[in-house]
Amino acid sequence: MAESPELRQVEQLYFSQAPRLFALCYLHTGGPKGAAVLLHTLLCDLLLSPRCWKQASAHDAGLFRCAHTLCMDRYWNRPRRKKKKGSVPASPGSSLPFTMTDALRALLDLPPQYKTALYLRLALGWSLEDTAQAASCSPKKAGKLVEKGLKRTSLTPERAGAVLSAIAPTESGPQEVWDSFLISREDKGFTGSQRLRRFKRWLDSAIPFIALGVVSLCALAYCSVEYGWLGAEAYTPTPSSGYGVDSATIYSVKKTASIYSVDKGEIVLYSVTNCPLSHQALLQQMVALGGAPEGASLLSVEQEGGLIAWELSEEAVQWFRSVSETEGEQMLSAMAATISASWPDVEELHLVSAGEELAVSGKTAQDMLGQKLTPVRTVTTPYRE
Repeated sequence: MAESPELRQVEQLYFSQAPRLFALCYLHTGGPKGAAVLLHTLLCDLLLSPRCWKQASAHDAGLFRCAHTLCMDRYWNRPRRKKKKGSVPASPGSSLPFTMTDALRALLDLPPQYKTALYLRLALGWSLEDTAQAASCSPKKAGKLVEKGLKRTSLTPERAGAVLSAIAPTESGPQEVWDSFLISREDKGFTGSQRLRRFKRWLDSAIPFIALGVVSLCALAYCSVEYGWLGAEAYTPTPSSGYGVDSATIYSVKKTASIYSVDKGEIVLYSVTNCPLSHQALLQQMVALGGAPEGASLLSVEQEGGLIAWELSEEAVQWFRSVSETEGEQMLSAMAATISASWPDVEELHLVSAGEELAVSGKTAQDMLGQKLTPVRTVTTPYRE
C-alpha cells in the first residue's frame, strides 16, 4: 500500500506545476475562483490519498490526471441551472495577466472532454501518449479530441496554443491557494470531511454497479419463483380479470406524436397515433420514419426541469460524419423539432453520441431549438412496433 506523503513533498510538487494546473482548472471552470477551489481540493487529495499521491508523484501526466479527474467530477456533479441565452464567459479581471478574447471564449465554451487534451497538447507541447494518460483515454482518442476541438472553435493549432499558453494565475495566486490549504488543514474536522468527500465520490461511481447488482438479484429471485429454479414448485397465476388484457389497455399513456422527417431534402411531418409517451418509443418512430439516423438507439436519458439529454449509440455520430453538412443540419433540426414537440417545455437539449455532442457546422441541437420547420406535407400513420 502506498504511503502518504509529507507536507513538504506536496508543497514541492504543487509549486513545480502550480501555474499550469491553474490554467487547466481555469479552462474547465471559466473563472479564477473556481480554479482556486479545484486546486485546493487537489492539494487535499495529494496529502490524504496515498493512491492519488503515488500517481501524481510518479509522472507529470499522473499529476494532471488527478486534476483532470477533479475537473470532470465538478462538471458531472455541478447543480443543473438554466443557461441564459446570449450569456458569455466573464472577463478574467484586471488582476490576471491575460484578457478575454473571442478565441478564449470559444475554448471555454467547448464541452469539458476536449479541454484537457487541447491544453496539454497545444499549450504544453505534450506527446499524445502523455496527453492520453492525463486525459484518461487512448492516444488515438486524444488526437481526435484535439482535432475536433480545433474544428469546433475554428482555430488553428498555433492560435489555440498561443491563447491557452497565455492563461496564468496572478503572481501571488498559487501561494494564496497554498496558504488557504494550510489554514483549512488546521481545522479539527479536516481529515474527516475530506474522507467523507472522497467516499461520496467513490459512491457516485459505484452506484450504477450497485444498482445493476440489485436488479440482477431481483431478476434471479423472480425467475426462482416463476420457474422453480431452487426446487420449489413453479408459480402459476390464478386467472382473473387482470389477465388477458391487451397491452393497449395496460399502457394507456399514449398520444399522437409529431415526427419531423427528412425525405430527399424536404421536411415531412408524420402524425403518429397511439404513440407511447416515452423517449425510447419516440426515437424508435423517428428512426423508422427517417427522422433520426438509421440504426441509432437510445442508451440513456436525463430529464430534469427544462433539460433533456439523450445519449445515442455510436451509429448516430457515424451517420452525421457520412453525410453532407446540409443533410446533417436538416436531420439535427428535425430531431430537435420532434423532441420539443413532445416536450414543449424543453429549454436545454443535448444529443450525445460516442462521447461527443452531435453538431453540424458548429451548431448543436440546442442551437436548433425554437426553429420553425415548414413541412411539404403531413402524413398520419399508426404507431409502429
